[in-house]
Amino acid sequence: MSNHQSLEITNPEGIYDPKPHSYSHVASVSANDLLVFVAGQGGSKIDGILS
Repeated sequence: MSNHQSLEITNPEGIYDPKPHSYSHVASVSANDLLVFVAGQGGSKIDGILS
């Protein structure tokens, strides 16, 4: 049995890049099972304007 855990932060192309505001759209954690956390912020275009 392995205790290896990993964290992957992703921000899909074509939508607003939230990195300057210290958050991300998706965080995936692998630890025995895969857990995926999806952010619930308002929908923004790639330029940051609400769609």
